[in-house]
Amino acid sequence: MRTSIANAVLIAAAVGLVLVFLVRVGVFSRRPKAEESVSEWAQRIERENRTGHQFSSALLVRGAGRLWLIDTRSVVPGEHRALLQWLDGATPGRVVSSQTYGTSPGVIGRALLPAKDGDLFILGEAREEPEAYRGWVSRLSADGTVRWQQSLGPSGVTGLRTGWVTPDGGLIAIGEQGFQGWVVRLEADGRVRWQKILPELQRLAGLVAVGEDRLLLIGQIEVSTAGPGRAAVMAVGLDGTSAWLHDFTSVGRIDLAAAAALPGGDVVLLGQRATEKEPKLWAARFDPGRRALSWQIEHGGAGELSAAIDVATRPSGELAIVGRVMTAGAERKLLVLGVDPAGRISWERRWGGEADYATRIVAGADGGLVVAGSGQGRGQGRTQALLWHLSATGELRAEQVFAAP
Repeated sequence: MRTSIANAVLIAAAVGLVLVFLVRVGVFSRRPKAEESVSEWAQRIERENRTGHQFSSALLVRGAGRLWLIDTRSVVPGEHRALLQWLDGATPGRVVSSQTYGTSPGVIGRALLPAKDGDLFILGEAREEPEAYRGWVSRLSADGTVRWQQSLGPSGVTGLRTGWVTPDGGLIAIGEQGFQGWVVRLEADGRVRWQKILPELQRLAGLVAVGEDRLLLIGQIEVSTAGPGRAAVMAVGLDGTSAWLHDFTSVGRIDLAAAAALPGGDVVLLGQRATEKEPKLWAARFDPGRRALSWQIEHGGAGELSAAIDVATRPSGELAIVGRVMTAGAERKLLVLGVDPAGRISWERRWGGEADYATRIVAGADGGLVVAGSGQGRGQGRTQALLWHLSATGELRAEQVFAAP
């Protein structure tokens, strides 16, 4: 009975979100054509609303240039494709070349990693049926030629989020299989060396190397639909053996979004923590050796709901954290924070509009910052992929748009 009630609540919430989305994109302002039935009209509108969307998935700085990974549904109307653009780092807005990856019924690129010899890895998921996916990895040469690609894991609720390139040129990728954490190690040629299910973690959000032979996986022991859940980190050897798991429940209810390695072997963790009122942006410095926090910050004004999304590290030791905030007046903004090595916020900037969303932040070779995300109302299509070029202290310098019908 409890399971049935929970399922009903989840279904009702999902339907509500769909209805809100359809209203926002204008579906209910349209009417059936005189020659079509209501069923035909509904199918036509659903097809139309599947296309015209572009979302930034990943951003990578390589030398003087940048690589921008975009999830597009315009190359093949209604189907996901991974679009990779090579950008001129010296001239914001200039696209040197671009290439699309994936086949029907669709591929979603979620992460972009530098491989050995100038190669690249794209990770994500390949769609097999309307509601069934498998993990997907493609290795590219420096010019974008596919060296190999393959689907991994069983068909279902399966996908890869990100990964880490091993010293021998292979890849350790993380994601989920059926609401359980999943780790897979690939050789440089794509052969699977080992894979492991982690029933202790319902979701994995990121990983960082700690030392020469160990990774720290960040994720959730419990995922909640009513707010932040229970977060944890797990140490795993390069052979897949689990060393230990550290539960952050004593720190509060937290959803972890990303992590990054810091000088000296520490790790910065970030996401959102529940408070007595609204959830707030949360970041902390974690020492894997002591399994303890050196500092933590919680940020957001009275009445504001905020969350951290991604972090960029700098040679000075300063962190640049990008997040989102909804003010007490229900105004939505993006925010970026400068945080010094001791965990003190040194500056803050806010920008963006109601439908703007950030996914990644990187530090440029010129000392500035670049944020990848998406928004609406900036050209063709319903949603546009965006890059925001910021100064070293977060002032908005330029906005770059990728739009398609």
